[in-house]
Amino acid sequence: YPGRASTAHFDLSHNISDDDSYLEDLTVGFRVAVQLPLNPDALRLPSLRSLHYKAYETVKTLDDLRWILSASHNLRCLNIEIARNPPSDNMAIRSSIFLPRLHSLSLNLTSRFATKYLFDIMTCPSLRELNFYVHGLADGSTEGRAYLEPHRIRDFLVRSCSPPLEKLRFGWVAMD
Repeated sequence: YPGRASTAHFDLSHNISDDDSYLEDLTVGFRVAVQLPLNPDALRLPSLRSLHYKAYETVKTLDDLRWILSASHNLRCLNIEIARNPPSDNMAIRSSIFLPRLHSLSLNLTSRFATKYLFDIMTCPSLRELNFYVHGLADGSTEGRAYLEPHRIRDFLVRSCSPPLEKLRFGWVAMD
């Protein structure tokens, strides 16, 4: 339909056995909906080493991402870009996600809720590199926007980095 954005669908609903998944690198772009198993706890992605996840923020987006991360214990590189603010910030923070082999984490976020959510649910004991970019409006307004919260980042790093972090980058990207 002219003027309507279309959505592609990526089906992970059959990845429910460690023996059936050979997927090592996954990129989920904007306007891609992920189909999970009926019981998302059954999702298995044991070979996944690299995940690039780009999405417009919705509660479903963050929930799908949480299930994918929970199924990906061998993940080494994670790049998350979430645009827009959530329709509501009252989504409950569920159980934490343990990513024992994650070495590199890059977050490009626009909302405070997504920032809080991701820093609060993840534990990454092998983390060597953290890149965190906040996307803000060029006019400097901050309502609902992501921003650096040193205590939240500190808590994440204390929980995550048994050997010390080697690279830490923070940045701000102006949006129109």
